[in-house]
Amino acid sequence: MTGQAGARRYEPGLDGLRALAVVAVLAFHDGRLRGGFLGVSTFFTLSGFLITALLVEEWRLRGRVSLRRFYGRRVRRLLPAAVLGVVLAAAVAVRLHDAHTSRAFPFDGVAALANVANWRFLASGQSYTALFSTPSPLQHYWSLAVEEQFYLVLAPLTVALFALVRGRRGALLGAFAAIGAVSFVDSWIVSAHSIDRAYYGTDTRALEFIVGALLAVALGGRSLGRRSARAVAIAGPVALAAMVWANAHFRVTDHALYRGGLLAYATAGAVVLLAVRERGVLRAVCSLAPVRALGRISYGVYVYHWPIFLWLTPRRTGLDSVPLTLLRVSITLALATVSFLFVERPVRERRVLVGRRRLVAPPAAVATAAGAALLVGALASTPAVTFAATSTPQSVLAAAQHMLTSTTAANDTSSTPTRATSTTPPVRRVLVVGDSVALTLGRGIERWGTRHGVLVWNGGALGCALVDGVLVRSYSGVAPRPPDSCGRVQSWPKVIDEFRPDVVVVLYGTWDVFDVSYDHGHTWEWAGQSDFDTRYRALVSSAAQTLHARGAHVLWLAPPCVGPAPDATDSGAAWYDRSRIDAIGDIARQAAVAAASGMTVSPTAHDLGCPVDYRDRPDGAHYTDAGADVVANALGPQILRLGAG
Repeated sequence: MTGQAGARRYEPGLDGLRALAVVAVLAFHDGRLRGGFLGVSTFFTLSGFLITALLVEEWRLRGRVSLRRFYGRRVRRLLPAAVLGVVLAAAVAVRLHDAHTSRAFPFDGVAALANVANWRFLASGQSYTALFSTPSPLQHYWSLAVEEQFYLVLAPLTVALFALVRGRRGALLGAFAAIGAVSFVDSWIVSAHSIDRAYYGTDTRALEFIVGALLAVALGGRSLGRRSARAVAIAGPVALAAMVWANAHFRVTDHALYRGGLLAYATAGAVVLLAVRERGVLRAVCSLAPVRALGRISYGVYVYHWPIFLWLTPRRTGLDSVPLTLLRVSITLALATVSFLFVERPVRERRVLVGRRRLVAPPAAVATAAGAALLVGALASTPAVTFAATSTPQSVLAAAQHMLTSTTAANDTSSTPTRATSTTPPVRRVLVVGDSVALTLGRGIERWGTRHGVLVWNGGALGCALVDGVLVRSYSGVAPRPPDSCGRVQSWPKVIDEFRPDVVVVLYGTWDVFDVSYDHGHTWEWAGQSDFDTRYRALVSSAAQTLHARGAHVLWLAPPCVGPAPDATDSGAAWYDRSRIDAIGDIARQAAVAAASGMTVSPTAHDLGCPVDYRDRPDGAHYTDAGADVVANALGPQILRLGAG
């Protein structure tokens, strides 16, 4: 997403390549091109080429590289739009009226300005909560952070290598190839554990920059010979066709991307990069005036488009499909053009901010943007939904062990076991397990427990589903779901053994209404179909047996209906059909009949949650505290009866 740094002369075809890349990103974020995120990969490869070419050229001409001048150029080129982008995102965050987004924005803004946004979004787990609230208006800054981190390392590393190998091209190629190999292996290993980590990591994405850097070192500032130029002109359209195919077919979650796919894509991008610099069809197309014009403002287009796209939704504009896309793109292009003409280019060409002002302006601009980000957080309201238990597992477990120890001691000093008195509840300990909806409902059960002298461990988990280890098709696309996402194998037995619950309240369904594939995407199934129902019944029975192992009674809740969140783009999707959630409740009842004892299915959450009341569940799934209290108070007598029985 950089400008023309590193080019010895103006190459109109490179601006055209930037235009193609940013169009792919816009189409991806507009929901029209599922693999358009690969446009970012093109920017990475192009940046690696241009920056390395600049360093190689300066070393060749001067025998040294001035890192101060290098970073000064980077600041003048990238900082103005980046700062304005944070301010724009802050304004949008305020207008979105989303408490989760606003409260997280100060951290997002500071991370964006510090060029560590990719690590911020990974560490915060924001990718999950964004599914049920508005994504951060600065989410796209992850790639700017990766790029800046690479610049921070590449320039001094290249200078050190130049000095070490005395500018020998073969040695430089070998060094860069070794770095690329490490990044490739790293990506392969990391992707097996976390796709998000592989996608956002600077170390895992360095390979795409290195491909561009290798090309720059190989060329060494020279032009291609006639025969090579002709071959590249022919290969370029073929490589571009392969990239277009990848943009149409790949998804972020495809493991193949991180096991050679991104390397192949970056290599194809390098071929196209060469082709747009040589006479031929690609250069002619990429040098057309409108294409070049878009390429020149592509950095601003990338920076400004995402908050604009978030703000301009069908609900806010009354538009849909093509008219909405045209509005989004038009406003983005207009803002990027104004930014380029009146801010970015004057600063880069040193027509403004000269003398002492050039030293004061950058920190002042960053401080202003940071202040705007902090102000968003200060103005944020309390989130309607809280994704956390009211008590920590450690405190609940400590209280439970004290309770168990006291009971054991009392029994040891008495000839008969201690019995419950009229003031002792028949249930002493309740465990809540399930998905994130169970977590938010569990907060209400915790408060009910406090009023009735019952200790409650709220073990609901984010991103937890009963159906796991499969491919899932949902509003976020197609993605693999990891095995044991709820800890049924790793965690439940230990929790049951240490906490010794009298009753276990179980709630699943929100994550299980989606389409699933047991054969890597060849066929799809869902609740209500025979094969899915058979598999799901086995999962319910197995989970209930695990939870009942120490004698606890399992109170399985038929799940409430699920509805689309406000501004959702999948409001008509089949997984919101009530028949699916009803089928999941029916399966639980069948499992309870088969179990004969130890398991009861309650219709309370389902009956109170169908249809969805958005006052109690504003995102269509998760409970507010008030909504959770209503359901918990209705469940309370059922919990106590199970203990008394």
